[in-house]
Amino acid sequence: MSKAAKQIILILIILVVAALGFAGFIASQKQSIEDAKVALEAELDRSQQREGDYIEDAKKLKAEIKEIAQAKAALEEELSKFADVDLEEIDLERHS
Repeated sequence: MSKAAKQIILILIILVVAALGFAGFIASQKQSIEDAKVALEAELDRSQQREGDYIEDAKKLKAEIKEIAQAKAALEEELSKFADVDLEEIDLERHS
């Protein structure tokens, strides 16, 4: 074989090895990206679940606030019935 043919074969072998190395690097990067994608999707699912839980908690709290406001209004109405009562007079009547 001539010297030029040997050089061409050597260059081709180097190119094939470089191409295989680059293909391996690309495959490694692809796997890293896919792993990151899976991790991000899992984090997104957890975030959406937490968001749903927070929304449900907020609804429950709003319902509790409404119940408390109604109870407060009822107590204020009940208390307003005693607005005309003189507590000092009642206290004096008890002690007499």
